[in-house]
Amino acid sequence: MKLIGLNIKPLNPAITKFTTLALESGNISVSTRVKYRSTKSGPQLRANGSVSLGNLRLNETDTGERFLEWKEMAANGIKFGLSPNRLQVEEVRLLEPSAKVVIFKDRSVNLTKALRDQNAAITDKKPQTAQTLSPPAVSQENRALFPVNIDRVRVEKDVVDFADLSLVLPFATQATDFNGGVTGITSEPTSRASVKFDGRVDQYGLSTVKGSLNPFTPKTFTDISVLFRNVEMKPFTPYSATFAGRKIASGKLNLNLEYKIQNSELLGENKVLLEQFTLGERVEAPDAIRLPLDLAIALLTDAQGKIDVAVPVYGNVDHPDFKYGRAICQAFVKLTTKVVIAPFRAMGNLFGDKGEQMDAIADFETQYEKTTGMKAERANFAMAVIGWASSDTAFYQALFEELVKLEPLTDNDLKKLALRRTEEIIKELKTTCGLDNTRMTARIPGPVEKASTKTVNTKLTLYVIKPTVQEH
Repeated sequence: MKLIGLNIKPLNPAITKFTTLALESGNISVSTRVKYRSTKSGPQLRANGSVSLGNLRLNETDTGERFLEWKEMAANGIKFGLSPNRLQVEEVRLLEPSAKVVIFKDRSVNLTKALRDQNAAITDKKPQTAQTLSPPAVSQENRALFPVNIDRVRVEKDVVDFADLSLVLPFATQATDFNGGVTGITSEPTSRASVKFDGRVDQYGLSTVKGSLNPFTPKTFTDISVLFRNVEMKPFTPYSATFAGRKIASGKLNLNLEYKIQNSELLGENKVLLEQFTLGERVEAPDAIRLPLDLAIALLTDAQGKIDVAVPVYGNVDHPDFKYGRAICQAFVKLTTKVVIAPFRAMGNLFGDKGEQMDAIADFETQYEKTTGMKAERANFAMAVIGWASSDTAFYQALFEELVKLEPLTDNDLKKLALRRTEEIIKELKTTCGLDNTRMTARIPGPVEKASTKTVNTKLTLYVIKPTVQEH
């Protein structure tokens, strides 16, 4: 049997009945040999050949805009059978496909709106009895998946237009020249299909998708890596404005997303590398998180202007409350909060393995050398020194001088002692570490309090140096 270029547009009424799409164009070509015979065990059917669907275009009925189209989708080496059942395909080739994905203001997606709600049609019909509504019994054998084996699927020159209208500022981008494929697609419960795609994001960004998954039940097994390289960050301002209340002034993104799902349990690792990343002006956004982002960014940025962090994401994808976007946002907030609360720990090996202890220096001789790296590695930071004093430890130090007086030092005397300690530490840091006056300040001495040991800590804090704006 042969069909060449048969117009399928007359099928449009059937498509509009079940979808909100209109078939603008399309043609089908078939070349196949069919064998049929009736046996005692039932009918047997064999069909071998190829099928292609060309120049397909589906438009949205409400806007008239393109929803999905491709130049050609061809399936070659088809072997189909009934009794026994099987579908074998050597290759499916999709040439120049393009699609439109839109997230609306109510956060619904155009892909889900493309299907009409069939429940409305059912309610218009005459009510049926419980007996007629009961589904027929299905044997375990019939529940098994129809045996399918597709050797490979190739995609060439794919284009995806993406828009998100749910943000405070509308966002739109385009992924182009998407090429690659999937191999080893089978309906076997333990099967693993290999995935590999490469494409472009906007003008200069590159993207890669690779890994493996169970094609029919991906929640049982998925191991996919998604990489983005050299992606300009400024176009992503709508997302930063919505979730952080700030525009993006500059920066480039390198992103490595690792998605592993085993029996619905997701373990994701998002490795983020930002280069020359700078936040811009503030934007009014009701749902934006309230965090000191300038401080967090300054803490994480190294001397080369890079931010290198890992954001883990985990959860059960079957849980009704699990949403991947929300999980990402929560992980980001957690990371930023930890950075701001423990700044020395966030700066990692810049202060050695025990950076978390740097906010309180008890043994100055052994710890002040760790601050020398700050001069080169964190040029946008200054350090504030806050001297503390304790009525107990000061008493031991002044015991011999005050022995005759037999009276404790006043709070004012202790604060003066703390200030002298601060000045001596700053003097030593300037001499040893090369930190100038613009990067060292003395703060008001801390409170006079009881000490648990015979030592008194001196507190260090970090703050971002605000650039001076010169008028011209």
